[in-house]
Amino acid sequence: MKKCLYLTAFILLQFAIAASPGVQQISCGEGNLLCSRVCSLSYRLPKGCYWQGQQPSCEVANCDCATNEYLTDSYCHSCKGLNYFVNTQKNQCVQSSASCINRILKQNKWTDQDCQICFGSKQKKSRKDGSGCINFSDIRAFYVTFLVLLSI
Repeated sequence: MKKCLYLTAFILLQFAIAASPGVQQISCGEGNLLCSRVCSLSYRLPKGCYWQGQQPSCEVANCDCATNEYLTDSYCHSCKGLNYFVNTQKNQCVQSSASCINRILKQNKWTDQDCQICFGSKQKKSRKDGSGCINFSDIRAFYVTFLVLLSI
């Protein structure tokens, strides 16, 4: 009898995990239309994923719908939380101060931390003016070459 209860609990847990909806509800605009109609126009999701709910409470119906390719900011917001964005390779949701692929520079300049998180490399640093990211190892190699040339 005990084994039967454990098995039943395990099966129910598997169903709960298999259909995990988004953790964060988002709004796709005005009104109270179905999210599947409103959100799909301007808030793209990876292939195989779809929106559920009614405005203004929209969420990804099943966050397990996506593989780790062609992710979007909308998917990351709904499935991970508002501070999550898709990385520059579009294969992982990361915690960044702003979007990695749709950053509005007037509002959110790049920082060293965001460059490293979004690009997945400790070698990335922000430009001095925050307008983008550069590969720090390339700069270091340039200076070493420059110093070698000066010493000749």
